[in-house]
Amino acid sequence: MKRQPGIILTLIAMSVLARAESPVDSLTIGDFTYERVTLSQFKDNQITFTHAIGNKTVPLTVLTREQVAALNASTDKSIIEPGDVDLTPPSREAVQQAEKMIRTAGDVNGLLPGGNTPLIEAAANGWDDIAKALIARDADLNLKNGLEQTALMVASAKGRVKVCRLLKDSGVKVTDLKTAMLIEDVKTIRELVLKNKNLLKTVDVTGMSPLMRAAASGQPAIIEALIGAGASTKEQDPATGATPLMVAAAAGREEAMKTLISRGALLDEEDKAGWTPLMHAAAAGQTNAVALLLGKGAKMSAGSGGSAVDVARQKGQPGVVGILERAEQSAREAALAAAAKASNAAAAKISKPRAKAPKPAVTGPAQPAVSSAAAKEPPKKSSGNVLAQDGTKIPDISRGLYILILAGFITYLTGSIWMVVLAWKESIGWAIAMFLFNPLPNVIYFFMHKRETWIPFALMWAGAASIAVAFSMTGIHF
Repeated sequence: MKRQPGIILTLIAMSVLARAESPVDSLTIGDFTYERVTLSQFKDNQITFTHAIGNKTVPLTVLTREQVAALNASTDKSIIEPGDVDLTPPSREAVQQAEKMIRTAGDVNGLLPGGNTPLIEAAANGWDDIAKALIARDADLNLKNGLEQTALMVASAKGRVKVCRLLKDSGVKVTDLKTAMLIEDVKTIRELVLKNKNLLKTVDVTGMSPLMRAAASGQPAIIEALIGAGASTKEQDPATGATPLMVAAAAGREEAMKTLISRGALLDEEDKAGWTPLMHAAAAGQTNAVALLLGKGAKMSAGSGGSAVDVARQKGQPGVVGILERAEQSAREAALAAAAKASNAAAAKISKPRAKAPKPAVTGPAQPAVSSAAAKEPPKKSSGNVLAQDGTKIPDISRGLYILILAGFITYLTGSIWMVVLAWKESIGWAIAMFLFNPLPNVIYFFMHKRETWIPFALMWAGAASIAVAFSMTGIHF
C-alpha cells in the first residue's frame, strides 16, 4: 500500500501543533504546585507562565535545570536561556531553616523579632542557600525593614557577594556603583558611570575611590571598565597621596597591578610619606608584588632618599629583604660588567696599530748617499715623541688618547660632584671637605655609606683610572 504525501504532511503539522500546545502536567515551585503549565515569556531572568488558574511570574533562580527543560518543551514561542544563573536547588537543610524562619515571622514576608523579614535576615548573614529557598516561597525581593533597607542593600553593605548575585539574578535591579562592583557586573558599572561621571570621584568611609577599591579587591575587569569610563590611574588619595597601584601593591593584587601598569600607572610615583609602590609592597611583605614591580623596572630607592630594602628591614620582612638585596647585587654586577666592557673596548681601539703610510715616490734630484756605517745600523723604533727646537722631547698625543683623557675627566668629575651632592644632603661640612680635599674625604664617606654611594664612587675611580692609563700611553710622567 502506497503512503499518501497528504497524510505525511498532516502528521507533521499535527506534531508541530502538539508541541506548540504541550503544557507541563504540573510544576512545583516552593510550596505551590501549578497544573497544566505553559511558558509564555522570559525577560530579565523572570519567567512568566500560564497555568490552569491564571498567570504566574517567578525568578529563574527558583527553578532547576529539569524544570527549565520542561518549560522550554511546553512552547516554541519563547525559550529560556539560563546563561550563568545558578539553577541548583537549595539543600534540604536550607529549606528546613527557611520554613523555621517563616513560622517565626508568621509569613514569608512577616517580620522576625529583630525587625527584618526572613529574606533580609538571610541576606544580612550571607545565607544564600536559605535566601534561595525563601525566594522560591514567594518572598518579596524589594520589601524593606524598619531602617528602610532592602535585602540587596543589607547584603551589599555587609559584602555578601553570593546573596547580592542571587538577588540580582532573581530580578532585583542594581542601582548603585558599589554593589555593581561587588558582584563584578561590568555592564551595570558602565551604564551607571556613563549616566553620572561624578561616581568616579566618590569615596567610601575609608577614603577610597571606586578605582582604588577595585585595585584593593583585585578586580582587573572592573579596573578596565572604570578606566574606560574615565577613571585615571594617576589619581591620588588627597589625605595620603596613595595611588591605585600603591593600594594594589600593598594588597598583593598582581593581576590588578598588571592592568594598572598596562594602562599607564607610574611605577615610581611617591605618596606624601615619600613611599613608592615598591615600598608599599615591601612593607606588607608581598614578595610576588615586589618581584613584579622589579621586573617592570621599578627603582629600589625613591627620589626623596628612602629605599625599599630599608623599609622591608624596618617592617621585619626577611623574604622581601632577600629579594631586594639580590636585585641590588645583580644591578651592581651588571653596572661593573658594562663599565669593564666599555673600558676594554676603548683600550682595544687605542692600541690598534695604525697602517703605515706609503713612501713618497722620488721625482726630484737624487738624495744624498747614506754612509755605510749608518746603512748597517738597524732601524730604531720610534718613541712616539717629537723634538722641540731646543732638543727636548714632546709627547705625541693621538686623537684617541685625547678622547680617553677627556672621557676620564668627565667621568671623574661626575662621580665627584655626585658624591658631594649626596654628602650635602647629610652635612654641609662633609660636602665642603670633599670639595676641597678630594679624594681622601670621598674614600672615608664611601666606606660610611657604601649602599648609597657605590655608583658615584665607582665612576670617580673609573675616570681616574682612564686618565692614568691615557697618560701612561703618552709617555708623560709626573
